[in-house]
Amino acid sequence: MRRTPADRFFEFSLLGLLASGYLAVAGSGYLDRVAVAVTSAGLLARGLMTGGWLRFGIPPRAVFALALGYIGFYPVDYYFLSRDFLAATVHLICFLAVVRILSAETERDYFFVKLIAFLEIVAASVLSENLNYFPFLALFLVFGVATFSSAEIRRSGARSQASWRVSARALSVRLAGITVLAAAGILIITAGLFFFLPRTARAAFQHLVPENYRLPGFSSEVRLGQTGEIRRQGTVVMRARIEGVANSMNLKWRGAALADFNGLRWFNGTPGGEVLRVKDGLLQLADNKQRRRKGMRI
Repeated sequence: MRRTPADRFFEFSLLGLLASGYLAVAGSGYLDRVAVAVTSAGLLARGLMTGGWLRFGIPPRAVFALALGYIGFYPVDYYFLSRDFLAATVHLICFLAVVRILSAETERDYFFVKLIAFLEIVAASVLSENLNYFPFLALFLVFGVATFSSAEIRRSGARSQASWRVSARALSVRLAGITVLAAAGILIITAGLFFFLPRTARAAFQHLVPENYRLPGFSSEVRLGQTGEIRRQGTVVMRARIEGVANSMNLKWRGAALADFNGLRWFNGTPGGEVLRVKDGLLQLADNKQRRRKGMRI
């Protein structure tokens, strides 16, 4: 099948779309060296194939066999290698990206490549904590506009069976100009709305949703690198009454304490507990015969 200038521009744009999503994931630092090396090699090979410097293809049966084999490998990666759902899922996305981009020839293959690129940028938005995500997001937007605009030109040319009267260089320059202008307009409008919509959404949320639905909670596990925010609210979550002399003491309630650390996360083990039973409306936390510290009792 004869390749038109729009086909070549579309394939480079699709490759850039997939690469920008992959770079956003890699920039989060969530990928290991093996995944980075394999995915980079696959994208480079596809770039050489699109440019005509390398001839390589994966038969459809081999693609099916590889995908089926990785489905069997996914539980192994989850339980024994990565030991993390997100990491194992990102490895799966990168593997599918390499296999699909190397074997993409039909419109159905191109659709799956677009879907994988979208999953990459979504995964990066969840995993990334660095500001380098935003340049990759802008790059993803530029290549997305280029991909869909050139895809529409390809579909129109295929339906009309019209001959191309423009050179590949002229078409690429015009499409690149339209892409940059459209992407710049989208970014400018989005940046402008950013300063208005968050305030509007927050005001609506505070007005419509009562405070009872935003209660603070405690986590039984804290992983290094994860971000969070402690919100100070006046919502009542518990009422306590202390009778006697201790009422004048400056006491504070502790929500939770994490005692174990394995280098990646703080957590509490699961030691055998003891059932404390209430007798005559009184719960005794310690036996009177046990050794206690000196001080005022509550």
